[in-house]
Amino acid sequence: MPKYKIIATDLDGTLFNSRADLSEENIAAIRTLKEKGVQVVPSSGRTLHEMPPVVRDNPLFRYIIHSDGASIYDREEDKFYGVYMDQALHNELLDILEEYEVHYATRVYGKSYRDTRSSDEVLDHFRYTEPYKRFLRYFIEPLHDFESFCRRQTAVEMTCINFHFPEEQAEFRRRIEAHPLLDCTSSDVANIEVYHKDAGKGKGLWRLADLLGIDRADTIAVGDSHNDLSNIEAAGLGLAMGNAWEDVKAVADAVICNNDEHAMKYILEHYI
Repeated sequence: MPKYKIIATDLDGTLFNSRADLSEENIAAIRTLKEKGVQVVPSSGRTLHEMPPVVRDNPLFRYIIHSDGASIYDREEDKFYGVYMDQALHNELLDILEEYEVHYATRVYGKSYRDTRSSDEVLDHFRYTEPYKRFLRYFIEPLHDFESFCRRQTAVEMTCINFHFPEEQAEFRRRIEAHPLLDCTSSDVANIEVYHKDAGKGKGLWRLADLLGIDRADTIAVGDSHNDLSNIEAAGLGLAMGNAWEDVKAVADAVICNNDEHAMKYILEHYI
């Protein structure tokens, strides 16, 4: 039997190639890994609803770690395992946000919600990049009563915030990093994603390993960007893609192929 029992993989820039496709080579490798008793587990900053069908509806993936580790979804049981911000904690976060000029979305049980403002003028003001604009309009549901909706939620996976002023973004990050119950990461230039201190991709990987009775040392994590750092540091074997950010390569145990060279096939051949 292989030593490694879980491979937690980021999606964009890792599992997916530069055309945002899951290659046939990767699909074949995932099928072989599953036959060998190795769970390949997508681990993403996206919500479950935002996952493409090739991941969300694919029987090759029983478990999906989403919202940067705040929640784990079990396809076969149709069940979530999560570490959420409760109503009081999330309202404390919303109170802090009132001090800044921001635009944000809130994630609850695998779906994202936002207010109705989505004109180019508004999104440019909050420094959304073009890919993020398309993502927001396509995947994130607008609500007219958004603020009151947010205030009522009792189990929030994550709040994703875009800032108009870079100096406010930096100050806010420092406040969240010093908070005893909150943590954060970033997936875009003007963005900060806030979640419970016990969430994060790395802790999500540990929770899944514990759930399955697998030694945490018998896990692999692979990724390319800043929100993969905790995953790579937590895994028994942390791998950075050849196209990864330099700070990701610096903490990884090894650097592997780029995302057009079929990461799962590479891991199967070199580590399993």
